[in-house]
Amino acid sequence: MARGDHKAFTLLEVLVASTILGIGILGVLGAFSISMRASSRAMRLDEAVTIAQREMELTTSAGMAAMGPRKGNQDIFQWTVDLADRPDGLTMAAVSVTWPQRGQMQQYRLAEIFSVPQEPEDSEE
Repeated sequence: MARGDHKAFTLLEVLVASTILGIGILGVLGAFSISMRASSRAMRLDEAVTIAQREMELTTSAGMAAMGPRKGNQDIFQWTVDLADRPDGLTMAAVSVTWPQRGQMQQYRLAEIFSVPQEPEDSEE
């Protein structure tokens, strides 16, 4: 068998192929890391929206607006409810939810204008 009949890869070809494969794997890992951070951010934002919607529902339901402003926390989230009377007789409620993420404070704010149900006046007969 002659020396030129061998079908094999040279060391240089193997090194080039390994380098290209390594660069490709690093690219995939980088994309995976970015995807995980985005997913984590979306999950926290979703939880903040859920908290804000829950507190807004409690605030706008009958009688809860009379409680006035309030605060609370749940896990890493802190929330506040602020109420403001408007000149047109309506009330504006604003729910702010804050949480830390990657060394920075994030915030979600939900506002709604609603009318506070008036209690019927007792008429004396």
